[in-house]
Amino acid sequence: MSLLLVGIGNTLRRDDGAGAALVERFSNRTDCRVLVVHQLLPEHVDDLARCARVVFADAAIDTTDVRLAPLAPSSRAPGLGHAGDPGWLLALCESLHGRSPEAWLLTIPAADLGFGIGLSRAAAGAVEEAVRLLEGHITK
Repeated sequence: MSLLLVGIGNTLRRDDGAGAALVERFSNRTDCRVLVVHQLLPEHVDDLARCARVVFADAAIDTTDVRLAPLAPSSRAPGLGHAGDPGWLLALCESLHGRSPEAWLLTIPAADLGFGIGLSRAAAGAVEEAVRLLEGHITK
């Protein structure tokens, strides 16, 4: 598998499901694999070891812009809760498999993290922007 798209978030917490909503838009493509998770776990290392590139998509309350930024392995250990750190997972992959994939983090602005299903209007618009950005990234 060449490209893995990982959507992170809880789809029952409104905009927290933006990462999942984004990657699910690519689920019918044959040039990538889609994985939707509530949080990153050490068990996901095997998925990383089998791909050349990975894009982690996650909602963020501390940004107003859709952003795609490169990621590097990081020794920063994750905390508790929604703390799965993509950089730490990449470092774990490198440690266990001798390599990690080229990695990117795509953040989507989140306005409403309350209980409920469905994205806010702002997050839905940001997901559309993220789709276009990710589409361009995939075809590079």
